[in-house]
Amino acid sequence: MEQAFLSKIDSETVQEEIREKLEHRLPLSDDELMKLIILPLTYKGKEKKKQAVKEAVELAKKIVDKEEKTFVLSGILVFADKIIDSETAKYISYSQRVCKIICVNHHRLFDTSIFV
Repeated sequence: MEQAFLSKIDSETVQEEIREKLEHRLPLSDDELMKLIILPLTYKGKEKKKQAVKEAVELAKKIVDKEEKTFVLSGILVFADKIIDSETAKYISYSQRVCKIICVNHHRLFDTSIFV
């Protein structure tokens, strides 16, 4: 097992690489999904971390795969619980619930078993 230090991660570069892939609607690798989850923790200072949480949530909302989106939003909420205020936590939870609702409705809309 290899030790990882959050301070060694180049936050800006990671964020930009993820943003670029998501803008082109490309899937993120498992490694990139995990980096997005911990990205806010790689910044120094409480205010920078809070801002990074909001930016990470906005990036997560662009993930095409609904299960991955829900996973990342949940991960951000869990990992960043010590640095976010209750308002930001509610926003993340709301984004996650909206994602789940869309996913459920999408499955209902395209459920072909009703035609059998």
